[in-house]
Amino acid sequence: MITVNPASQAGNPVFIYDLSSQLSYTETTADAGYDTELADLQTQFDDWYGILIDSSSVANNTDVAAFALSSDSPKLFFMNSANAADAAGSGLIQTLEGQSNKRVFALYHPYPDEYPAAVAAGYLLANTPGSVNMNAKALPGVTATTPSDTVVNNVLADSGNIYITVGGIGWLREGRATSGAWIEEVHGTDALIARMQEAAARVLANAQKIGYNQKGFNVIGQAIKAAMTAFEGEQDALLLPESSEVQMPQADLALPADRAARHIRGIKAFATFLGSANTLEIELSLV
Repeated sequence: MITVNPASQAGNPVFIYDLSSQLSYTETTADAGYDTELADLQTQFDDWYGILIDSSSVANNTDVAAFALSSDSPKLFFMNSANAADAAGSGLIQTLEGQSNKRVFALYHPYPDEYPAAVAAGYLLANTPGSVNMNAKALPGVTATTPSDTVVNNVLADSGNIYITVGGIGWLREGRATSGAWIEEVHGTDALIARMQEAAARVLANAQKIGYNQKGFNVIGQAIKAAMTAFEGEQDALLLPESSEVQMPQADLALPADRAARHIRGIKAFATFLGSANTLEIELSLV
């Protein structure tokens, strides 16, 4: 950094040249043990979901990404990276994609002190799970950058995300987890599974008794389907309308061991993602 004393330099011209395209940045902060702390926290209290850390170093991001992937309960790690290797398509983001790590939303941005991943986390997690496509969203307080096409393509090819300027406005591309899955579908599926489990548990808790017969099986199936249907919608939803289906096994074909253990095996649930529009083509004919 160069500072100029205005008093001593009065009347002299000052030239400022942007060297960002000539310099590369890599944070080398050592492993601070975030993964160990998160594991300890999970042991004591596990009713939490999103993870953010105040470092963009490869060592710390690697550990937290591994924790999120191996966690016994679903977690999402919103990762900042300003490292040159990620811009070049050969860094940690590429490694996480190779691991099919759907537990990481990796955002490459040259100004990690603006915490762009935290802003993205706030946007996603403040809304109904599955209802927000993060592509094209503005990140308030975060500088929209103008990287080269090469950098953009490198980041996106590794299923990373990048915040750029499009038509003079901030534009997040393109809303993926490092597995390649769309992040709102990962978030929404986590919530969907939790609500399905809760619906089944609620039936068992509220009923005096659920018979081990087809009628009892169907009561449970109806509750699970109702939980799924709540995620359906034409817009701002996770699932396509009327796509949810639950198939309950035949009670009279249950294995004797399952009946003795009062265990229902083979419940199957199906649904279709609503999906979202990210890009488009227009054909214009003028006559």
